[in-house]
Amino acid sequence: MSLFSYIDEIFFSFFFIDLRFDPSACSSGLSIFDDNTNLRQKTYLIGNRTCRLMTTGWIHGIHYWSMRIISRGPFGRVVLGIVPGHFDISMDHYPGITADSFGFYIFNGNKYNNGQFAAFSVESIQNGDVVGVLLDLDAKTLTYYKNGYLLGTAFGHLLTRNNTKFYPTVTFYDFGSWISLIKTFK
Repeated sequence: MSLFSYIDEIFFSFFFIDLRFDPSACSSGLSIFDDNTNLRQKTYLIGNRTCRLMTTGWIHGIHYWSMRIISRGPFGRVVLGIVPGHFDISMDHYPGITADSFGFYIFNGNKYNNGQFAAFSVESIQNGDVVGVLLDLDAKTLTYYKNGYLLGTAFGHLLTRNNTKFYPTVTFYDFGSWISLIKTFK
């Protein structure tokens, strides 16, 4: 290994977070590929299909990740959010259906928590857009970005229990929905 390769490896491992989809934490009907960085709904199943990122969640700290919307699917029913480790991905669930999960529905710009929704963003998320997510577990906020521009803080007071690990998650409803994770700064 050359000195430059070694320096690049150190630089990228220190400054970038390299998220992957967790194959052991995905609903049926979803396909993970390209070294666990792409997720696609591959079957015509009715209901929400959820997949978590990573195998280790976060209890505290500030975390940012981003993903490119390759295909919203025919109707754009994609939810991006966070869920606790005990969230049942085998059910027809989405982030925001429980009191301790939170989600942003890119189809209509609503935010979801505890099965309730509220208007959040009027910005339309289209194929090719990059959605960034900033989770600050110390301040208990969840903020979203579109193509590097702030959409806003969707949740300002995340209801969290002590030592609850939160995981980034994606939920699809439509066949053909597809996102790709982007290597982002820590």
